[in-house]
Amino acid sequence: DMANQEPEDLAKKRNMAFTGNAISEGMAKIMARQGKIERAIEIYEQLMLKKPEKKAYFAEKIKDLTTE
Repeated sequence: DMANQEPEDLAKKRNMAFTGNAISEGMAKIMARQGKIERAIEIYEQLMLKKPEKKAYFAEKIKDLTTE
């Protein structure tokens, strides 16, 4: 039951979901802001696989991260 869970448990759950397939551009941006560039790039690479139609857009985002 979610109501009885400690906040840390929810945070752990969220992290587990994140490493699974709850990847998003927003998450990549947060990682980049926190200086976790490698992680942000991984997320963009996963997004490229999930959304091939936006591949060029995500490639541009990766380029921005690697040339800063």
